[in-house]
Amino acid sequence: MAKLKEFFNHVSGTSRIYTAEDIGEMSGDEFSEHEKAIDYQMGNLGIPRRNDLAGNPDVVYVQDYVRSDGTQVKAHYRSSDNSFQNASGITGAAANISTGNNLKDKDFTPSLWNIPYYQNLNNKLEHEVGDFLNSKTNNPKLYSNDIRHQYVSALYAKNKGIGKAKFLGNLNEFFDANQSGREDTEVDQINNQIGREYAIRYSNLSKSELLNKLLLDWDMNKQRQQRQMKNKGF
Repeated sequence: MAKLKEFFNHVSGTSRIYTAEDIGEMSGDEFSEHEKAIDYQMGNLGIPRRNDLAGNPDVVYVQDYVRSDGTQVKAHYRSSDNSFQNASGITGAAANISTGNNLKDKDFTPSLWNIPYYQNLNNKLEHEVGDFLNSKTNNPKLYSNDIRHQYVSALYAKNKGIGKAKFLGNLNEFFDANQSGREDTEVDQINNQIGREYAIRYSNLSKSELLNKLLLDWDMNKQRQQRQMKNKGF
């Protein structure tokens, strides 16, 4: 059994391990460049924090699994010798990964190709965002499509993986492009990408916590959106 970083390298077959801090510090362009590798790591190993990779004892690989009561447990790795243990019995490096991940949702189980289903699901999630904003703010600027796209994209990424979330986002924008125009489509795609990044960066947040984070970060993400649109010539 190897130390945690060596173990990650062995299982992933690469010397690059993406931590939550690495992803948080990436620009939008950097995230796009590494998106496939990050998606693979998230689906197969998990995303550790930097301090998880420093000085941890031996580890045991743990797959995602579902308990008999239906609770989904996400514990990709743990320290076998670390005495720290949380209430769920996960020790060491995996102690900061929540069990029963609140972003997981049975609504996302149908086939990806059931396009009418996911179009209806989009409408349902839009209502969730609207209800949340009504309870949190009366600022009209926050009722744009920005948070809606970010939230839906984050949930797709968490439940279907980054690649499939990107596919669904592209598909939605393809259908809407003739109605909304190229500029609106580009804005939506930037917001979709922000959502995918948040799915990784804040993977332990519940759905309401994710929405609250997106609300708090609206100004910062709006500035990023405007910079990227300027770079695209709009």
